[in-house]
Amino acid sequence: MQQPRRRLLLLLPLLLMAASISPCLSLAPVSRTVTVDQRGGGDFTSVQSAVDSVPDGNLQWIRIHVKAGTYREKVIIPKEKSYILLQGDGSWNTEITSNGHALSGISILSGSSIDEHFKMDGHSATFNTSTFIVLADDFIARGISFRNMYNAYSKSSPHQAVAALVGGDRSAFYDCDFYGFQDTLCDFTGRHYFHRCSIKGGIDFIFGYGQSIYDNCTLLSNMPPRTKLQPGWVTAHRRITADSPGGLVFKGGSLQGTGRVFLGRAWNEFATVVFYQVSMAEIVVPQGWQAWDSPGVSSITFAEVGCEGPGANKAGRVPWEKNLSDEQVQSFVDLSFIDKEGWISNQPCQNTQENAAAVLHLEAAPHLAAPAIDAHLRVDSGGRDHHRRRTNVEEGISGRCRRRRGGGLRAPDGNREWIRIHAKAARKLQEVAPECVCDALLRLPPFLVKPQHKYTVRVGRSCKFTYRCGGY
Repeated sequence: MQQPRRRLLLLLPLLLMAASISPCLSLAPVSRTVTVDQRGGGDFTSVQSAVDSVPDGNLQWIRIHVKAGTYREKVIIPKEKSYILLQGDGSWNTEITSNGHALSGISILSGSSIDEHFKMDGHSATFNTSTFIVLADDFIARGISFRNMYNAYSKSSPHQAVAALVGGDRSAFYDCDFYGFQDTLCDFTGRHYFHRCSIKGGIDFIFGYGQSIYDNCTLLSNMPPRTKLQPGWVTAHRRITADSPGGLVFKGGSLQGTGRVFLGRAWNEFATVVFYQVSMAEIVVPQGWQAWDSPGVSSITFAEVGCEGPGANKAGRVPWEKNLSDEQVQSFVDLSFIDKEGWISNQPCQNTQENAAAVLHLEAAPHLAAPAIDAHLRVDSGGRDHHRRRTNVEEGISGRCRRRRGGGLRAPDGNREWIRIHAKAARKLQEVAPECVCDALLRLPPFLVKPQHKYTVRVGRSCKFTYRCGGY
C-alpha cells in the first residue's frame, strides 16, 4: 500500500513555560501557590492583592499563578517581598497593562544618588508611569506580558511610559513580553537575566543602570516607518562610575521591526552595551551608536561581536566603537557576568506537571489548499502531563471533527493508512493544552506562517481547530 505523501516543513521543539531554560542543578522548593483569576476562580482577582498577601521578609519561594486574562492594574512588588515567582499562562494569554505616562524624560534618573528617585512614596515620574515594578530581590516571572498602552496609538509626541521597572537583584524573566514605545523596560539596578523574551519599543526602550544578560531575546522596533522624527534608540545605559557594576549584554536573538534605530546612546561616559551574535535587520542606522549625554567617548563601551544580517554591517559605525578581545568578550557573555554564585541554577524549576516537552510537526498536506496545514503533535512527559488539554474551551481553542458515513476521517483515495495517521493526529491535538500549540505557532518564522492572533489548524479534511493566540 502506498504511504501517504507528506512534506515536512518544520520540526519545532517546544519546551512549555521554559522547562529547560536554565540548568536546575538544585531544585529550590516552592512553599505554596496562590492563584489569581479575574473571573473569580482563584484565591484573588487582582495581581496586586496576591502580591500583598506575601509576608514581608519572606524567605521561601511563593508561586503566584496568574490565570489567562488582561489585568488592567499597576503592580508593585516592594523590596520587603522577596522570593516571588509570578507565573502566567503564556505571554499571549496573561497580560498586565496600564497607560501611565509622564512628560519628563529618563534624565530624571541621573544624579549622585539613585535611591532618591525611587522611594516608595512614588515621587518619581518613572516610578509613576510603570505598569509593573519589582524592587525586591530574588524574583522570577514566567510566561506573562507587561504593557504600557499610552503611546500605542500616537507616536508623534511620545512621553515616558514604562511597561516594567526591574530594581531588585537576582531577577529572572523567562518567555515574557514587554510592550511600549518610549522607555518600555527600565532595567534599573541589580543583576537580571532575560531568556527568550520580547521587548518592543522605539525610544530608549531598554534603559537603566542594570547589569543584565538578554539571552536569545527578540528586540522589536515600532518606530513609524515613515516619520519626520529622528531615529529611535534600542538602549540607553549608564554606570555611576568606572568601577560600578553594570552593562547590558544581548546574547543571540534578533533585532527587527520598523523605522530606523540606533543600537544605543550613552547616558554617561561609563555606558556599557554589548551585542553578541545578534541577527540585525536593516533598521539599524549605519553609525550604530550615539554619545548623547557623555562628555567623552573613550570610556564608553559599545561593542558588536559576531552579529549578522543587513543591520550588522559595521562599515559606517562610529570610530569609537570598542573592539573587544576574546577574553573581554567572554567576560561579558559568560553567565558569570551576572551570576558568580549560581543564583540562576538555584531558582525553582517548573513543577513536575510542567516538566513536559512537546514536539510539533507541521506538515503541508498536498491535497489541501494552502495555507491549510496538518498538525501532528507528540507529547512526552516525565510526570503528570501539563500539556493535556483541559476541558474549558475559553482557554483558547475551539475545534470540531466532522463525522462521515463509515465513521471518522475519509481519505481522498480511501487510503486506510492516511485515515489512521490523521485520526491519531486529531486525537493528540485535542489532548494538548492550547497555550502549548499557541507557543509553537507564534514562534514559526513568517515565511511559513504569517504571525496573527487567530490560527486555523486542519487535520485531514474533516477536522479543524481554531486557536486564538493573543498578544503577538
